[in-house]
Amino acid sequence: MRRILFLLTVCTLVIPVKLMADEPTAEQRATQSELDAACEIARQKNIAIGQAKEVERCHKENEASDRESCEELYKYYGEATGNRPALFYDLPECKAAHKFRNSY
Repeated sequence: MRRILFLLTVCTLVIPVKLMADEPTAEQRATQSELDAACEIARQKNIAIGQAKEVERCHKENEASDRESCEELYKYYGEATGNRPALFYDLPECKAAHKFRNSY
């Protein structure tokens, strides 16, 4: 009984300290926000280029389809849908954001 009580006491003291140690500082949060924003800007640039190419390809290959139909078909290009992951998280800006997030 004493052993269980001792273990419970130790757990209640150690777990909150461990949880507090993982909390990022204000500087880390600010840096992470900047890195995340740079990643998203780079992703959106690449998504816009890829989306435009796919819409153009769709319109050329399916002459019966009007441009608006192709734009509707590819409006979520690059984003996570169904089992397909989001694209362009392998860009250097996104890798830097991910690496920094894992550092703290």
